[in-house]
Amino acid sequence: MPVFVSHAAADRGAVKDIVEILSEGQIDVWYDQDLHVGDVWWTEILRRIRQCQVFIFVVSEASVRSKPCLAELQYAKDLNRFILPIEVQKLGNRAVNPVSDIQTIPLMRITRPSAVRLVAAAVQGQVESHALPAPLPQEPAIPYAYLQELLVRIQNSNLGPDEQLATTNMLRQNYENETNAEARERIVEVLRELASRPWATEQTLQRVEQILGRKIRVPTAGFQGRARASGVNLGARKVVLKFFWVVGALVLVAGLLMGLADSQDVGMVIFGGVALLVGGIIMWQARQLGK
Repeated sequence: MPVFVSHAAADRGAVKDIVEILSEGQIDVWYDQDLHVGDVWWTEILRRIRQCQVFIFVVSEASVRSKPCLAELQYAKDLNRFILPIEVQKLGNRAVNPVSDIQTIPLMRITRPSAVRLVAAAVQGQVESHALPAPLPQEPAIPYAYLQELLVRIQNSNLGPDEQLATTNMLRQNYENETNAEARERIVEVLRELASRPWATEQTLQRVEQILGRKIRVPTAGFQGRARASGVNLGARKVVLKFFWVVGALVLVAGLLMGLADSQDVGMVIFGGVALLVGGIIMWQARQLGK
């Protein structure tokens, strides 16, 4: 993979233009359009940086303040990758440009000459690329590690209502206080993951929607939805469901036995028929609950 594009989430529109230009120039290019926060996300990014010949750093107000972007840039430098800065936004006076010592291609407005220059620079970068150093430098730590740890907990354990409350309160505070757009996006991903879990209560879903200011589309129908709506842990609902099935089956069996025990006794036959009916109703209700 010759070209890797490092960018902030706010610059996705400009990145798509860059990728389109390079692709039309028959240059293989990769950027993290489909990855999300987590071990796999960061491991894949570092692997792609090692594989690339040219490392494009999209320069903008967002990227020069992004922890992941700056970590990617430093890792690319440590690996002796060819660094190609592409400026898609003029930086303010307070912004520190981490690639100010490298010749930058301005691309605030796409023109044919600027597109040709971009492709030519990427091709030149492939020619001037170096082999990876040996041994490889130490990999940078996962940005926003606390969010990764929290994501793993959410995906691999059942948080009770109190833990869900504490988690949403903590994420709300961080989301409101965080000024970095990249970090806020990662917090949103964790909140959405929390809201999507089958054990998440209706109160948790409402709190997440309040934090994000929009509705969250998660499964809410049937058994899982009723468990969520009631705020009861899904495991407890399953226990109740099994209890209904067992009781219904026992009543059915009892009714059948009573009906067969003395077919001449009208009262016993009627009682057995009623037991069969009640058992059937209980099992039907259990089936409806389980949907």
